[in-house]
This record gives sequence, C-alpha cells and structure tokens, in this order.
Amino acid sequence: MRIVQRVKSSRGVRNVAIGISLVSMPLLYQLFAGVTAPVFTKVFNPDVITLGNVSTLIFTIQNTELSFAANSMEFTDTLPIGLEIATPANVISDCGGTVTAPFGGSTITLVGGTLAVASSCTISVDVIGTAAGLLTNLSSSLESNLGSSGSATDDILVDASTLGFGKSFSPDTIGSGNTSTLTFNLNNPAPGSLMTISFDDTLPAGVVVASPVNEMTDCAGGMVTASPGGSTIDFSMPVLGGMTSCSVSVDVTSSTPGTHINTSGDLLSQLGSNGRATAALTVIAAQPVPAFSKVFAPDMIAAGGDSTLTFTIDNTGSTLPASSLDFTDDLPAGVTVADPANASVACSGGVLSAASGLGTISYSGGSVAASSTCTISVDVAASVSGVFVNTTGDLTSTLGNSGTANDTLNAAAPPPPSFSKSFAPNSILAGGVSTLSFLIDNSSSLLPADSLDFTDNLPAGVVVASPAAASTTCMGGIVSAASGSGTISYSGGSVAAGSSCSLNVDVTSAVVGAALNTTGDLTSTLGNSGTASDTLSVTATPLPTFLKAFAPAAIPIGGVSTLTFTIDNSANAVPANSLDFSDNLPAGMQVASPANAVVVGCMGGTLSAASGSGVISYSGGTLAASTICSISVDVVGQISGLNVTEDLTSSLGNSGNATASLFVSDGGDPVQVPTLDFWGLGALMLLLLWTSLRLVRQR
Repeated sequence: MRIVQRVKSSRGVRNVAIGISLVSMPLLYQLFAGVTAPVFTKVFNPDVITLGNVSTLIFTIQNTELSFAANSMEFTDTLPIGLEIATPANVISDCGGTVTAPFGGSTITLVGGTLAVASSCTISVDVIGTAAGLLTNLSSSLESNLGSSGSATDDILVDASTLGFGKSFSPDTIGSGNTSTLTFNLNNPAPGSLMTISFDDTLPAGVVVASPVNEMTDCAGGMVTASPGGSTIDFSMPVLGGMTSCSVSVDVTSSTPGTHINTSGDLLSQLGSNGRATAALTVIAAQPVPAFSKVFAPDMIAAGGDSTLTFTIDNTGSTLPASSLDFTDDLPAGVTVADPANASVACSGGVLSAASGLGTISYSGGSVAASSTCTISVDVAASVSGVFVNTTGDLTSTLGNSGTANDTLNAAAPPPPSFSKSFAPNSILAGGVSTLSFLIDNSSSLLPADSLDFTDNLPAGVVVASPAAASTTCMGGIVSAASGSGTISYSGGSVAAGSSCSLNVDVTSAVVGAALNTTGDLTSTLGNSGTASDTLSVTATPLPTFLKAFAPAAIPIGGVSTLTFTIDNSANAVPANSLDFSDNLPAGMQVASPANAVVVGCMGGTLSAASGSGVISYSGGTLAASTICSISVDVVGQISGLNVTEDLTSSLGNSGNATASLFVSDGGDPVQVPTLDFWGLGALMLLLLWTSLRLVRQR
C-alpha cells in the first residue's frame, strides 16, 4: 500500500489525498475489515459407481458474510485419471459467472462468479468412470474478493464390472459323428462400452469344428475364425456397447465317445481378463438318423381337389432327441398349398412355412424327442390333371442327414358337365306351348365350368313362343331366344363346382307330329359335354263342334222360332279363327221380321240375316281357346222341314254341318211334340254328333 500526502498552503488548509493502490483487495478486507472468505465444498452423488456409469459432481459455495457480497469467484477442478466429463455434461449453476465443462474433457472451471451476502449456490456436472479404483478429486482454491477459500475434495469409487462370459453345447449329448452347436454368450451389464473384445477356444481332444462350420454371430463387427476339422475357434470385435449382450456360435462334431470338458481362453477387453467359459459335450455310441417319409391322403383326386400331405419324422430308433430339424419341399408344377392350408405341426417347436397358393413347404428349428415320432401336415391342391411325383429336400437334424422323402399324387381331369334337355309338357296340341329346359349338371366336378356355350336349332315347325319367357339359373352369360325364331343359344355363362344350373325357354309348334330336338355340343372350360336331345309330340287340334237347334222346335204356321247355332271350342288350347258357315233355310222358312240376330261369345266376324231372306251366314269371326259361342236368329215357318247348315270352317279345320228340324202345324188339333228327359236329350246330342262326323268323313 502506498499513501501520498499533498499540502495546499494557498488557503492555509491541509488537504490530504490518500491514494490507495489495491494490490490485494481480499487481503485488505481481511486486514482492515476482518471479512471471511466463502466456504467451498464438493461431493460426488453417488460416490460409488460401476465402470462406465455416471455420477454428478456437485460444488457448493456458501457466503457467510452479512455485509459483503462475494464477487470475482473462480476455481479450477482437474478430474483424476479414471474420471471424465460425461456426454452430456448436464451443467447446472446458480453461482453466476461462466462455468466451463467440455464433455469428454477432465477440467471444470468457474470464472466471474457472484454470490450475495448470507447465501449459497451450487454447480453440478455429470462425470463418468472410465477406470476402476478409489479416485480422489482435489480442486484448486476458490478465490474471490473476500479472500481465498481453499480447495474442495471428495472421493469416488469406480467399480470394475466384470464382462459376462458363458458357453454351452446344444445338444450337450450327441451320437458319435453327429453335430452340436457350441455357443458363446457375451454380456456387458455396465452402461459404458467395452473395447477390444476377444477370446480363443481350443477344443478338447476328439472334438473338432464341423463341416460346414455354420459360424454365426450377432455381435456387431464381430469376426469368427474356425476351419472345418480344426480344433480352434477365435473371435474378436472392436466394441461391446453398454448393457448389451451378443452371442457367437460354431458347429462342432466328435466321433470319440465320452464326456469332453471344453474351457475357453480368457475373454479380454481393455479392462483386462474377464474370465473363462466352460461347458461339457457328451458323445455316445452312434445313433441312427430319424426316418423321413411323406404320404398324400388321398393319393388320387380330381384336378382342382385337395389332398393332405403328411410328413412323418420317426426317431423311435434313437436314444437321443433330434433337434434343429430342417427340410424344404418344393411341390411339383401344378401342385400348390391349398386355401385354407390347414397346416399343423406335432413336432416340438420350429417354424412351418406353408402359404396358400405357393409351391413350397418348409420346416426348421423343431425337434422330436428320443424314441418318438412327430408329424407335419399341410393340405395341397392340384390345379391340373397328371401324375405328380413329389420328392423333398434332405431332412437334417442334430442326428445327421435323413435324406429325402417322396410320394406320388394322381390328379384326374375333372369331367365336363352333363348336358340334358326336356320338354314340359312333352306333348302339346298343335299351337300349344311347352317349356324347353336345358340342364347343365356340374355336381361331379371340383372345378367350376366357365365359358358355357351351346346352340339349339329347333326342328322344323317348332319355334320360340311369344312371349319366350327365357330364364337361367346359370351365372352370367347371354341367352338368345327371339319369339318366332327357330334358334336358342347360350354363351359366356358358368356353373360352380359341385352345382347345377338350367336354362328355360317356351316353345310352340303348329305342325302335328313328333319333333326330335338335338342341340349342338355344350362346350366349357372343362371340355365338350356333347349334345342333348328330347322329343316334343304335337297332336292335331280337335275341331270345334258345331250344333244348331230351334226353340221352340214346333210352331204353328206363320209362327216364330229362334234358330241358335252353337260353336264349342272348349276342348282346344288354341283359338279358332276365320269362323265361317252359311245356312240356306228350307222351303217354307225365312228370317223373321225383326230378325233379332244376336252373336254371343264369338269375337268379330259378320252375321248376315236379313228379314224375309232364306239365308243366314256368319264369317270372319274368332272363338277363343276353351270357350263356347252362339249365334241366334228368329225364323218364321210355313211348313215343317229339316234344316241342314253347310260346313263350319275355321283356322282349325272343317267342323262339318249342323242339322235341326222345325215342326209347323197346319192349324188343326195341336200336335203333341214328344219331349225328352235329360238322358234322352244327351243321347240325341251324341247321335247328332256322330252323324255329323260321319258326314265329314264321307266328304
């Protein structure tokens, strides 16, 4: 400290200026003011960690002064070997200033910190253990305007966690000459990674690396070295991550009976040796491999059908289980896994792959117990006909190679649908209607029949009715059946497997006789079904009956009687068109005045019956099927006489004439006209009908 006095005498007053050069403010405070430097401590939380784990290093600064704040606080903390700043460092501070703690580094610093009177603050930084041991961490002194606080110290124990190392044979008992998989397991339970991992294993006498080696590892970057027939296995990898496990496996074999103890060399890392691993392999007398067979059931199907393919693995001859079962069956072309596959596995474990529609079946990883048998079943389908010889790939297991299995599947071509037709009814009157039905029967096939196609050229005289009333129960397709046409066709339809369908069309014929109807071939995706035939019988249409009668049948001279003509078409299924007849009244008889001419039931036509005329005629009328009509005209009689009408003709033919008699009295005693009871009248009607038919035939 330097004090300078300057005296100004001009006013006679001493002015003293004291300049203070602060060489050390903390020292000045301590010398003149009696201040106390802050308390500086540190602690690891937790203070025991495993190698590669994290602890939080916490610095605490406490200012006990009630009058002075702590300013310009600074310190440096260099971590001991075996500790480094973690990634991330997770730095937290409420002490002001700047805290520096680069991750992966070893130095933590505070510069320019501040702390109010009677208060405290903390700084925390995450650190990680990189080397095992009890580590002491001593910081520099904490310096501030209040003086030097001294250093802070604490201890942390970093525990070297041992890398897990184990090995095993699977199976651990084999027959002489068989194979076992030797697996090494590595486990790093600590959060930190371990570097430069390696080990070697010298197999015991009588045990060698198998051929093929089948070396495998899921250790990232790991390298396995093992030669078929050799006795050493070497492994190395650059790094094993924290809290990570992995494995290394190699197939080995032995023909030397006995129990072989196998101890590996040390598992090494940057931490040094992590111990050895030991396992035992027992070799017994040679065991037979499982018998391998397959069978289709049934072994003969229709193309498109299914069969169950069963693989049998028979291990009854061995006292050891057969593990790691593996085979693939590439089905022959035309045979695929059915839908659904109905796959089932009676072996232990393993994975069966049998996707519907594909041609491959595979099984791997399963096992069958000693002295036991297991099966695997899958449904398959043959899409085409043929003889399919199916041979699998080899069945392999821990007991060796069982070779292939084979069987033969026979698939017959599906039959084409049966094809038939029928008329219903199969006998009609000329002009009547029959329904022609075509039946396509695919019930015996396991496949649908698609692209159905046939044409039916109807026989002469038979045509499609109007309306055609065409219909089908087949799926899709086009029916062609135009009313009045002589052709029916169907194309593009289908019928499902195991099903039938039909096509119906109404037809008619005016030609009397037996009409044999044979279709063209029915073709489809299942082949040619051939033709279908049936016969339609067309019989002549009965002629309408033609009768006439006077009512009353007896009149006095000049009296009036109603002459009624009856046309009966009730026996026909078709109408009678173009009705035509003419009645020349006998001498002494003429149409009355008025004529009272009436037509009942006949449709259309022209009735001629002029009063005073001797002729009655009717032409151009129509009588519907199964109906009766009548035509009535009043007549006047002068003398008795027999009245015979000329033939009734129509579209159905010649019905012959009709006859009736009118008795006219001369005015004397009334004539007693004989009467007939019901049965007598019926007999008379039959007699008249028979007479009419005789006359028709004679003509």
